[in-house]
Amino acid sequence: MKIGAITVIKGWSSNCMLCSMFILYIPVLLCSSHVYCADRVSLRYVEWIKDHEETLVSPGRKFELGFFSPAGSSCYRRYVGIWYMWDKRTVCKKNAKKFQKNLSKLFCEKDDLIAKLNESNKLVEKYKKLVEDSLEKQKEFECLNMNLDAKLVLSKKLVDELKCENESLKMHVKCLIAEPIVKKDDNICCNHVVVPDFVPSVCSTLKDKSVYIPPHKRNQKVERKTVNSKPPFRSQPKVLNGSNVRIFDYSFWLLARAASKLLVLATQFGDLQAASLSCEFIQRGDSYSYDSRAAQLLDLSVIVWVANRDDPLINTTTGAFGFTTDGNLMVLDTSSGKVHWYSERYYSCNPCNTTDKIVNLTDSGNLVLYGYSYEYGNVTSLWESFKNPTDTFLPGMTLPLDGNINLTSWRGRDDPGSGNFTFMLDATGNRNAIVANKEGTTIYWKSSVGLFTFLTTTEVQNDADFENARLVMNFTGKIEHWVQNTNGTWYLSDAEPSNNCSMYNACGNFGSCNLNKKLKCKCLPGFKPYVAQKWHSGDFSDGCTKNSVSCGNTFLSLKMMKIGKNLEQRSWVENETECKELCLKHCECKSYSYNRGSEMPCWIWKQELVNLQEEYEGGYNISIRVAISDIEPTVQNCKPCGTNTITYPLSTNSNCGDPMYFSFNCNTTSGQVSFKAPRGAYRVTSIDQNTTKFFIQVKDVGSLRLNQSLPFNQTTPRNSSSNVLSRVTDDVEIVWEPPLEPICNLSADCKDWPHSTCISAVDGKRRCLCTKSF
Repeated sequence: MKIGAITVIKGWSSNCMLCSMFILYIPVLLCSSHVYCADRVSLRYVEWIKDHEETLVSPGRKFELGFFSPAGSSCYRRYVGIWYMWDKRTVCKKNAKKFQKNLSKLFCEKDDLIAKLNESNKLVEKYKKLVEDSLEKQKEFECLNMNLDAKLVLSKKLVDELKCENESLKMHVKCLIAEPIVKKDDNICCNHVVVPDFVPSVCSTLKDKSVYIPPHKRNQKVERKTVNSKPPFRSQPKVLNGSNVRIFDYSFWLLARAASKLLVLATQFGDLQAASLSCEFIQRGDSYSYDSRAAQLLDLSVIVWVANRDDPLINTTTGAFGFTTDGNLMVLDTSSGKVHWYSERYYSCNPCNTTDKIVNLTDSGNLVLYGYSYEYGNVTSLWESFKNPTDTFLPGMTLPLDGNINLTSWRGRDDPGSGNFTFMLDATGNRNAIVANKEGTTIYWKSSVGLFTFLTTTEVQNDADFENARLVMNFTGKIEHWVQNTNGTWYLSDAEPSNNCSMYNACGNFGSCNLNKKLKCKCLPGFKPYVAQKWHSGDFSDGCTKNSVSCGNTFLSLKMMKIGKNLEQRSWVENETECKELCLKHCECKSYSYNRGSEMPCWIWKQELVNLQEEYEGGYNISIRVAISDIEPTVQNCKPCGTNTITYPLSTNSNCGDPMYFSFNCNTTSGQVSFKAPRGAYRVTSIDQNTTKFFIQVKDVGSLRLNQSLPFNQTTPRNSSSNVLSRVTDDVEIVWEPPLEPICNLSADCKDWPHSTCISAVDGKRRCLCTKSF
């Protein structure tokens, strides 16, 4: 009998009835898989795409439009959307061929299975015979055991009777001795001797087990005690009769194994339902951590646009997608008459006919409504999904400079509703794309100029690298770049913000971010937290401000820095000195960077610096304008080392700080600070003057040793780590003890210590001690 393309072979043997049942089940499984029976390449007026019936496909069968429910959600929410359909027919054909191959292989194994079944039957009969023989041996053993028990009881009785006879003989002897003296009652000790009866016990196995009954009690009513016998096996099988012996049926095992093979094949066909883009659940495609074949099939079903994202059809399959009476597109619930989505446009026809409007889905994924424009006098595009996107940007799409078109994330992984994040062009005209909140009031990330060009023109998109790619505004707040492999699967190529420092202005204005340090944010030397309380609590959004209100007459030199602000001025100069002087001429100049070899080597920033990140590969060497009094070394403070402020009493030089704290070194090339210990130098990640603590990075905490004669003490290591040069290290916290008053030679050396003067201290050294009035 043939069902579809599958031939069912019956009559393997009586033992293969279970296998045949599973084969008969496979066509039922295939028939139960819900697959759209038809699709169309265009949709005209009065025509509809109905739920569970039809879909609209692009000419090259790359994209498909229809009803779906997101993966992971219940089927009670139905949406109209566009997705990639590359995988449906290819995967189905591939799995159908694989199934036929496996099924043919199973049929070829039929004779081998039958032979093994016959062999197993012989083994079963042999096993039954062995069990019956063992049971007979067991009965004989039980009978022998009971006879031994009976003989043991008899031997004990004989011993007791011998003892009694011995006592009788003793009494008899006493009687003989006493007879001449006592002439009373001649029979006082006679008749004590009992002659034992040596009648053997008999073993009976018909009903009850045998027990030994002494001869003098055989006519009495006695309690019969069953003698427990020990079986010859650890566990005695329960035997009711010859036909009910519990044994391991090898033939049943073979049938189960054959059935399991068929179940695997049935499961493979079950995957076809998941691979079908018209089934009840469609995978979103942005979960790429799975590696199973089924997950890869679902990953091909990528939703790129949703019509009724904020108004799904609930608990109904009577949805339809088509035209309104005035020629617009809509998603309609035909049972209730409710419109769940409506395409707003400026061209309408009333009444309309079948030649006025037509909808096509292009191979770029753009749903286009074409119609005759009475304003322009020709057939034109009246509405496009590319101009009304949801969360996905496809090649061929552009974002206008006015910011009216943007991408809005899903509400969740399985909820297409409008989420909390928006991707759009920067309305300020700085040629940036940004990720902001839904209202556009808070910026989370800003792009480079390169991405701006990609979004505003299709010339770059024609490159082969972007042909099979897409941008997705993810519900997590990241803009993701996905690329399709040749086998149809997708992989995540890039995502922003990629880390804590890539978030927009992560440390606020003039705050520097460093991924390689435990405390990611710090104020640059010469700056302080704008709101100290919020900064120390971990809220860096307010950033930092200058210690001095003056424009500044010197510069803080920083290496490998990333700057978030775009350049505001480029000038040609002969050398760096001229660039520096150009910045000093104008108070609004905040920083400059001299780039030798550039056509315009002097770069000027006039606004407050944001998105600063240090140790950034490919970053610039910049000079930030500060007051000289804020960074110049004094008796108290050493000169800053890169972005690190060396606070008193810590010392990187014999001419600053306190000599007892001269355990630090500044690398002027990299701007990094290191702490010197007996077993080597360790990188300093942060210095906190308020808590008199600093952090160093150590590979092996157990190997760290501090000089006990110096005022440094290691606290309990924190459970944290940093990734430096791809090597994981531990952050160790070290606290320094309060210092003595600073050493001085003249009273002028104490100018930074208010109300103090340079006099001799108890230790014999001249120090800046408080005056008598303080």
